[in-house]
Amino acid sequence: MLWQNFDRLGAGEHSIERAFGNRMDLLREHLSLVFHRVLTPTASNSAVTITINNNPVRPFDLFLTRNKATQALPPQDFSLAGERVHVQPYILPHISRLSNEDLRLAGGEDGLRRNQGFYVCRNRRLISWGSWFRLVRQEELTKLARVQVDLSNQLDHLWKLDITKSTTHPPEALREGLKQIIGRITEGSRNVFVFKGKKASSDKIIHAWDRSIVRDGVSYRINREHPLLSALNEEVPLQTRNLLHDTFDLLEQMIPLDAIYLDLASHIRPAVTTEEGDIRISTLEALATQILASIGRDTDAGQRFLDMLATIEPFSFHPEIAKEIAARLKCVTPM
Repeated sequence: MLWQNFDRLGAGEHSIERAFGNRMDLLREHLSLVFHRVLTPTASNSAVTITINNNPVRPFDLFLTRNKATQALPPQDFSLAGERVHVQPYILPHISRLSNEDLRLAGGEDGLRRNQGFYVCRNRRLISWGSWFRLVRQEELTKLARVQVDLSNQLDHLWKLDITKSTTHPPEALREGLKQIIGRITEGSRNVFVFKGKKASSDKIIHAWDRSIVRDGVSYRINREHPLLSALNEEVPLQTRNLLHDTFDLLEQMIPLDAIYLDLASHIRPAVTTEEGDIRISTLEALATQILASIGRDTDAGQRFLDMLATIEPFSFHPEIAKEIAARLKCVTPM
């Protein structure tokens, strides 16, 4: 296809070359977004090639599937007028776990909130995105939720597609099922923003913070049973232990919860120590070695500590690496 004689392109522009270049960039982004499915090969479909001035258009990774922190929830199929509607929910990583490139692909900091919702594909072409179809309200704590919906061209009349195939509305027979999916995925999106503390329901991770439901709301307390704090308690002279516990009490009382909530719900990116937002991997082994030395390498408590290392924060953020560290420390012969 060859386009020529753009009579309106240069209207009001100082440079038609710059205006043309900007339009070409917009075109490339639009094609990359709308046709991202057909540009990506699958087991059952080969990729379609689209080029602009002999430069191939790359598919847009809408759901950041290459990011290890992206959560792909279990898919669900619905039957509508004898046709299958396939729904695949995703929860994007928290902004602290996004590289600059990931953030750009997610639509930027503003786009994270604006682009939450359903992404409807008709015959693998994206026709509608960034809307919850008024089934739920857009909010900050659900901005990481995105749902891919695949439907065939046999359902155009039920989805109220217009002549341009650019607007959709789910039929009543499907809305209840979509509401259930929304409830599941938006709760997952909110959980990404939850403070890194222990949930009120128990799990198998030894957290640095305990989170408890109390009469007036939620309480966060430092987990004094954490191996690191237990080791510290043993190392501190007896006469200063009260001061140590008074310090813990003060930190618990002075948690800036309002500021933390505002920062997480805004576009401020929390400062992190690694690209994955966790403690530096290079320090984990040194930390484990220090705790083990305090507990006692040859004691039963020391061996239990190594056996449980992958379930103790911050080692639990990198369980495979924690297991490797534990194996190395078990092989070390005490001096």
